Amino acid sequence: MKIRYQNEHLRKRVKDDTLLFPETMGITLFGLALVIISIVNTCLDMSFSDEGFFRILSEKHPLSLGFGITLLIMGGIFIRLTRSLNVLKHLRPACGSVSFTPEEIDREADLPESVWYPGYDIYVTPRLIIGTNRGMTAVELDDIQRVRIREKRRTESDRTKSRVSLVTGRKTYRQKEYTSCIITVWTKNGRRLTLCDSRSLSGEVIMNILKERCGSEVFED
Repeated sequence: MKIRYQNEHLRKRVKDDTLLFPETMGITLFGLALVIISIVNTCLDMSFSDEGFFRILSEKHPLSLGFGITLLIMGGIFIRLTRSLNVLKHLRPACGSVSFTPEEIDREADLPESVWYPGYDIYVTPRLIIGTNRGMTAVELDDIQRVRIREKRRTESDRTKSRVSLVTGRKTYRQKEYTSCIITVWTKNGRRLTLCDSRSLSGEVIMNILKERCGSEVFED
């Protein structure tokens, strides 16, 4: 897929999100195709049989149906882990009252006054705030009506700490907790947009910037 962004930070984010996008979508679409084919073939078989739909489906087309459902589940897991849906927002950025093209966002990010905040994966430009790790999201600072910054506790597998079950022989990993900072804005045209979902960071840095540029009254209590 051609990457339309030329800015170093924007391009890297898009490149990371598209790394496994073709494979993920290929698995998902192939699984969906198998499920549809099994259903269509079942409907055709019903024209020559008095048996019910689910009986024909389970007896004559179980392999394609089962394999298709398995691939759909795998595709769903990969989509969540790789955040592949972000690619759609990279292609068509999410915006507020005013829409911006990738080229316009690129130009704003390249302005000398624009500042990149690593960890948050956010650009603050003279005109815009640009979030990237939940898909490209560009909002005019003057268009922000309300802001919510919250911290969410999450868990993940700790790959450095594992144990092998004496019963099954399977390796399992301990779970560890981490904090995720989620920054959401509402624009004057009623759109709700997530700018950031970053781990192990507080929202204090971005909060101070938005207070200075938008005023304290935009923040939720």
